[in-house]
Amino acid sequence: MSVLLAVGLPMALVVGLALWMEHRSGLGRLMRTSVVAHLDGQSIRGVVVGLYRDAVVMEHARLLTAQGDVEMSGTITIPRANVRYVQQVPPEPVVP
Repeated sequence: MSVLLAVGLPMALVVGLALWMEHRSGLGRLMRTSVVAHLDGQSIRGVVVGLYRDAVVMEHARLLTAQGDVEMSGTITIPRANVRYVQQVPPEPVVP
């Protein structure tokens, strides 16, 4: 019985770790990074602070337009159904 436990427990931990890493794949890897979320005809740049089954939440967001960027105050929640794709971009330099 102890041999089964000695082999089974490490195997369960490996499987659990693999499942946890799978959970962090895709958009989960973009938490706390700068991205541009491309929507239908619009793009929003910001930092991903929350990922949910139905929404992406961003802070420090700006609407990117041909005339220039428009600052979006507060926390922005975008329904995932509206997001066509997400592009990871380098963080912007902080201007003192």
